[in-house]
Amino acid sequence: MTFIPDWEHPGNRILLIDCNESSNRRIAEILSTQHFEVTPYTELIPVLHDKKHTSPNLILFDADHSETDSLEICRELLDDNHTKFTPVIVMSTFQDLHNKDAFIDAGVNDLLTKPINEAELLLRVRTQLRLSQMTALNWTYSQLSKKSDDKFQRIFETMQDGYLMCGLDSTILMANPAAEEMLKYNQGELVGKKMLDDVYVYPEQRTRLLELLSQQDDVKNFEITFRCADDSQIVSECNVHYIKDDFGKPIVLEGSIRDATKRIEAERALRDSMQTAADIVRAIPAGLFIYQYEHPDRLILLDANPEAERLTGIKIDEWRDKEFNEIWPNAHEIDMVNKFLQPIRTGEMFETEDLFYHDDRLAGAYRIHTFNMPGDRLGVAFEDITERRQAEQLAQKEQSRSQQYLDTIEVILVALNAAGDITLINRKGCSLLEYREDELIGNNWFQTCLPEKEKEAVRQVFNKIIAGNIKPVEYYENSVVTKSGSERIIAWHNSFITNEKNEIVNILSSGEDITERKKAEEALRESEQRYRIIAENSTDMISKHTSEGDYLYVSPACHHLLGYMPDELIGQTVYQFCHTDDLDEIRKSFAITMNRSVVNTTSYRIRHHDGHYVWVETNSKTIHNPLTNEIEEIIAVTRDISERKRSEDAIRQLNEVLEQRVKERTEQLEIVNRELQEFAYVVSHDLKAPVRGVGRLAQWIAEDYHELIDEQGKEWLEMMVNRVERLNNLIEGILEYSRLGRIADRKEKIDMQLLVQDVIELLQPPPHIHIEIESPLPVLYQDRTRMLQLFQNLISNAIKYMDKDAGEIKIGVTEKDSFWEFYVADNGPGIDEKYFSRIFQIFQTLHPKDEIESTGIGLALVKKIVELNGASVWVESSVGEGSRFVFTLPQ
Repeated sequence: MTFIPDWEHPGNRILLIDCNESSNRRIAEILSTQHFEVTPYTELIPVLHDKKHTSPNLILFDADHSETDSLEICRELLDDNHTKFTPVIVMSTFQDLHNKDAFIDAGVNDLLTKPINEAELLLRVRTQLRLSQMTALNWTYSQLSKKSDDKFQRIFETMQDGYLMCGLDSTILMANPAAEEMLKYNQGELVGKKMLDDVYVYPEQRTRLLELLSQQDDVKNFEITFRCADDSQIVSECNVHYIKDDFGKPIVLEGSIRDATKRIEAERALRDSMQTAADIVRAIPAGLFIYQYEHPDRLILLDANPEAERLTGIKIDEWRDKEFNEIWPNAHEIDMVNKFLQPIRTGEMFETEDLFYHDDRLAGAYRIHTFNMPGDRLGVAFEDITERRQAEQLAQKEQSRSQQYLDTIEVILVALNAAGDITLINRKGCSLLEYREDELIGNNWFQTCLPEKEKEAVRQVFNKIIAGNIKPVEYYENSVVTKSGSERIIAWHNSFITNEKNEIVNILSSGEDITERKKAEEALRESEQRYRIIAENSTDMISKHTSEGDYLYVSPACHHLLGYMPDELIGQTVYQFCHTDDLDEIRKSFAITMNRSVVNTTSYRIRHHDGHYVWVETNSKTIHNPLTNEIEEIIAVTRDISERKRSEDAIRQLNEVLEQRVKERTEQLEIVNRELQEFAYVVSHDLKAPVRGVGRLAQWIAEDYHELIDEQGKEWLEMMVNRVERLNNLIEGILEYSRLGRIADRKEKIDMQLLVQDVIELLQPPPHIHIEIESPLPVLYQDRTRMLQLFQNLISNAIKYMDKDAGEIKIGVTEKDSFWEFYVADNGPGIDEKYFSRIFQIFQTLHPKDEIESTGIGLALVKKIVELNGASVWVESSVGEGSRFVFTLPQ
């Protein structure tokens, strides 16, 4: 079946079956005159075999075939799915009416009686073709009605693409609103129009379209130009689909149309752009290679621009489709492939000016830029920079020599371009600004190095100079801000570099850090202001002098001090008013002030306006020029000390009397001290001999008369021995106490840690008492004997008075500002706060001597040893909670 089964269409296919060859040929010639496509057959078997392939629009069948049952053949044609709707005209002599009825009953559409009349033949053929078309349309509508539903209708009306349904003769049967709007027809105006005649535009596309549609397969993305109702044109992208019946026979076609005008314009613009890009690539001065990437690390050369061919000598026609390493045999030496593949592997472009390549064909330095392209392609743009590198190396050498010079000079050098960007700065400038050179070069000077308060004002002056609106400033001062945020004041001297148009293109500035000078000048101004305020209001006379002693300035206080007005002294010398006996002293004082540049004080007599002399004291100091350090003047402050002089004379006389009395008293005390020492020695010697005698006598009695003495006597003898021992210890304590302060200390370096350990071993504490040194003890410069006495008394007291089954004694030290704070702490019975001062007094104990043997001298010795070292001792304690004795010693 053809795409257009129109009965008027000359291309309708007609299947002719006539066993008579001459008749077959004549009928074919008649039909061919009307441009029908005739397929003649003289045998039935080929017809039955080919009918499904030929799909005729009409069948002419000769029923007088002698070898077959003509009625059966007709029934078979009408029952076959491929020909059941094809009109059949039977040709026969029809000698009786019964034969005609039989063919009509079999379903034949028309009968032709032989011999065949040409006009009748053509009329019957056209009539059957027209009836066939009408039947097909009616059947199409019935099939469509079966396939339509509400869902299709909603999609049909709301879809954005245009939709057309056409009969096989291209008559538009349905059109959705989108198609009507696209083709600019009102509702319903498209239905009934011929798509190929009324709407379709370009005949040259007709042949290709008919060829596609004749295949009876779906057609996708086919471009058609339509003529709209207002005679405008649109290019549409079409998709065509055949709707077929249950037997697979096409009954109608449907198609979607989408306005492709904008897309085609965009594609045309893209093609133009791509062509432009290709033209640019070929015209750019840099070389460009395009490679195809193949996993994992192969690059295949696809294309190159003329500059690439010129730079490398590689002709693209000779090397296209070659692998990278084949083209560049030494590429592996510098790992070129991995470097070039960075954009594909990481998505980041690879760019460098440090690629040096050489082989038998070329060698040099290249600036490389690789980038991704669509379709796993890689672009490699490159530029031969060998000559530039050589020039740069030469320039670097020259710049290095210049930079060495710039870095050795002790001024700041900064070069700025017309935009205010830093193009050069020497080491002195970097050091002052606290930046590295690479942190400054290329950055804007005003944005980076100027404080916020001055940034805009200085920038505006700079821009006006660059624009030529104001005369260039060759000297100016302004502040800069360092990287750490501090500010410095710089004095700049500027040089301006111009181009051939006399426009300023660079500014070279040399700067000197004048921060300290500015501070000194400001301090001097402030000092002079304060000085003047002080001078005008001071009760002391303040004056300025030349190095020869001439008055340059005199404060108003001179009138109260000397009776002169300031103007009366200006221009006079101080020597004119001094007492002649004091002139040498004053000249010496001035000389000292000039030579040492320190405050010098001298006392002398100066003549009052009324003629009497006034004792004064003058403090004088030189004032130097901050820039030259030369002495500019001498400033002096003079005070009336007449009253002080009188007091000093009185005090001197009193001191003479007191010194005499002290001398007499000292001699008396020395005599008393010697007598006391002698008395202590005599007493201790005279007491110790009889005490030792009594002690030995008691021991002898106890030993020799042991069996004769009863228990009461033995107890009294033991008590006597104890009393004698106590008396002996008391005498020793008194002697030791009296010697403290009289005998000079023998100081040496002592490791207090070892000393305390020795004391603990000497005392041999009982097993139930644990002694711990909690912190390392320092090394001190002290008298070893005194330190042994100090720790032995404190630790032995803690052992002696321990009342706990598990006694604990802890020794430690804490470092203070200029001394060590030691402590000896125990968990013994503790001491009531009211006894804190009593326990350090000589002969004082808190327990009866018969209960605990004690002389009452130990803590008194501790207190005296500590105080002789300029330190102090105290106790911290609570009854039942132990005691903590604390003492200090100097570091």
